[in-house]
Amino acid sequence: MEKLVANRKFLPLFALICSFLWGCGFSVVKTGYRLFAIDGGDVPSKILFAGFRFILAGGMILVYFAVTTKKAPLPQKENLGGIVLLSVFQTVIQYAFLYIALANLSGSVSSVLNQLGSFLLVLLLPLADKKEHMSAGKLIGCLVGFAGLVLINLNGLQFSFTLSGEGCIILSSCSAAVGYIISRKQSQKMSPVLLTGCQQLLGGVTLTAVGLLSGGHVAPQSVWALPILLYLAFAIAAAYVIWAILLRNNPVSEVTVFKFAVPVFGVLVSAILLGEDIFNLRTIISLAAVAAGIVLVNWRKKV
Repeated sequence: MEKLVANRKFLPLFALICSFLWGCGFSVVKTGYRLFAIDGGDVPSKILFAGFRFILAGGMILVYFAVTTKKAPLPQKENLGGIVLLSVFQTVIQYAFLYIALANLSGSVSSVLNQLGSFLLVLLLPLADKKEHMSAGKLIGCLVGFAGLVLINLNGLQFSFTLSGEGCIILSSCSAAVGYIISRKQSQKMSPVLLTGCQQLLGGVTLTAVGLLSGGHVAPQSVWALPILLYLAFAIAAAYVIWAILLRNNPVSEVTVFKFAVPVFGVLVSAILLGEDIFNLRTIISLAAVAAGIVLVNWRKKV
């Protein structure tokens, strides 16, 4: 499977699969809140819910690794520090803030605003990778994309911003950008499948402990509750394993260009599952700006 994903010919297919899984996740998580009776202001229960999701996801990945490689899913000692660091940024911090934000924002707004991480990644990469350079096209793309993120939060002539909503999702995006850089470096030292499984399991245990110690509680309210949780675990497991393999085997810019599809999938699924109104000029222009920004950032002239 890893060789298939690493094949450059299939980069667009697998990158779009990741974007679809991430885009759907915003609305499905909000559905999960309802099915597990988690109130909008119940932060400990949201963190606990995220913990359960990542424990399941990490377990799925490590079982897959053991079955396909016939090796024990145990990392070497020299890689433990990188796994812990990645877990902190790409699971614990990112999803703790994201799950809080999802209860205070619409699924469509969340999926668009969360793409701030794509622009932050472009800005941070030159500092972490000497092969990546800032250019006028990248800078213009960042500005265009950021304009789209601002537009999605405009309410009339007033700018809408709350710490528990937009603030949390921006912090989540910042953490995700750092996590991608750590993942790219660490996956050069070990299997990206094993890396993702270990960091998600560790992050899930951490989030679960924080949720329980803070008084979190989840109570399934429907027969659909467990299937939804299993789907969320599978989606996050599959998306991050595929993405880690893509980052390891391709130029970062050629991979991240496909993340423009995340808000597109996100708003479409929000309209279907949550009945959100996405057919308005502001949302359409915002989506176009975010997509255009990411394309400009990754544009390469043919020579």
